[in-house]
Amino acid sequence: MLEEARAAVRRDLGDAAFVDACAAVASFDAVVTLADGSGIPIEGWKEERTRDIRRVLAIDAYRE
Repeated sequence: MLEEARAAVRRDLGDAAFVDACAAVASFDAVVTLADGSGIPIEGWKEERTRDIRRVLAIDAYRE
C-alpha cells in the first residue's frame, strides 16, 4: 500500500513534490521524537482528544 501511494505521488505530482513530502514527514517525525525524548508533557486538550487512539495503539506504554 505504501509503495502504491509513493508511486501515485510521483506520477501525479512529480519527483520534486515526492521529495518535499518526504522531507515534511521526516521533519514532523523529528520534532515529535525530540519532544517525546525531552519529556515535554502532552497538553491537556490533546490528552483528552487522543485518549482512545493512544489506548488502541498502546502508545502510553512508551512512557513507562
